[in-house]
Amino acid sequence: MQFNFILSMIFALFVAIFAIVNSEPVTINLFFKTINSNMAVVIFFSTALGGLIVFLFNTFTSFRKNREIKSVSKEKTSVELELEKAKETIENYEKEIDTYKKEIESLQKKDIDPITEVLEDTEEL
Repeated sequence: MQFNFILSMIFALFVAIFAIVNSEPVTINLFFKTINSNMAVVIFFSTALGGLIVFLFNTFTSFRKNREIKSVSKEKTSVELELEKAKETIENYEKEIDTYKKEIESLQKKDIDPITEVLEDTEEL
């Protein structure tokens, strides 16, 4: 940031020196009007107008980028919430799988075929 400021000050100094060296009277033809002025005033006015245009453009660009950053940040938060819900769902499924594994192991210890057990349960229905 300081580099930009120093560079701007050097540029302003060069413009000032250039304007002072070129201080002859000039005629400016606008579309509907003719203005007689000092060239230094024209140079300063042109430089100031250019600086204002750059400032407004940068302000607009910064505003748009900040708005985009906020939007992406909200989307990130939403995705993080979905990720947490998905992790919870996976944990629940893993617990359910462990429960089924334990049930299968207990049935196998009793020498009962788990598939036969399930088929018998469905036949009762």
